[in-house]
Amino acid sequence: MSGSFGWTELFLILTLLYFLPSFVAFVRKHPSKWKIFALCLVLFVLSLPLSIVNYLFFLLTFIGGWVSALVWACKRFNNTPQREPNILKQG
Repeated sequence: MSGSFGWTELFLILTLLYFLPSFVAFVRKHPSKWKIFALCLVLFVLSLPLSIVNYLFFLLTFIGGWVSALVWACKRFNNTPQREPNILKQG
């Protein structure tokens, strides 16, 4: 193996970076962790056929989708179940 950094290593690092919001969500036990993973997966698959023509699409997907997923994964959530309001009073 040569000492140069190849495309395979770059692809692996970018893939791990792309799924960082999913990792954060799973570590934090976020209630929407599977939705965040699905969003990252869809965005990753859409950005695979990368060329000069869809480079702008990749950037918009990365900025819009990836950052949104990371913010969603880091957002504070409440673990306690919510009580439904008692509309009908008995008495």
